[in-house]
Amino acid sequence: MSRFILFAAYIVLSVSALAQKTDTTGFEGFKAVKLAAHQNLVKTSLFPFLVGQIPWCGEARFTYERMITHNQSFLAGFSYNYPNPILLLSSLVYNTSFKQYSLRGARGMLGYRIYPFKKSTAPEGFFTGVYLSYNFVKVKERNGNGDYFSFNYTNASAVAGYQMYLGENFYGEAFGGIGYRYNFIRAYDASTGQSSAQEYYLLRGLKNVKFVLQVNVAYAF
Repeated sequence: MSRFILFAAYIVLSVSALAQKTDTTGFEGFKAVKLAAHQNLVKTSLFPFLVGQIPWCGEARFTYERMITHNQSFLAGFSYNYPNPILLLSSLVYNTSFKQYSLRGARGMLGYRIYPFKKSTAPEGFFTGVYLSYNFVKVKERNGNGDYFSFNYTNASAVAGYQMYLGENFYGEAFGGIGYRYNFIRAYDASTGQSSAQEYYLLRGLKNVKFVLQVNVAYAF
């Protein structure tokens, strides 16, 4: 019996060695998973604080970018709208008080990006993407009867740009693009409880054309 066990072990080891020599699968082991240089970025820009998307408003705008693969990311943004310094300055120049009016609003944004070139380590490098956003501000008299009107901006855009690593976990980005927009003003009459909406645009030929241009700085972690 012991001789049979030794002979069987010899056959098993011989077959195993032969299989290793004649392996034609080409398997070389699992490749290392590619990871982004940084997974999270929080972004803002100084310019919107002074002049936002909606006239007479400044925007406290912040965007969060989350890498979901080594070269793709998801973005979500939020802005708070308020009277901008230009509006406040004009009230002094023309001796007009805007304190009797409330001007407040917000913006929400969702986006997706892809960094197509493997030679660059995302989130650094060239990127393309899409953005969806909704922005509004409501204007009403503080001690009025409840009447108000609101600016409403809806946008869908395709963009392209570049994000650069600045060192010490800081990035800078610039991007531009074009898309579709639908902007309207809604007026509400408190005495009747009725509201009406009218499309809003500056140039009739470009009323539904959205141009995008942003420059931001980001902190990564």
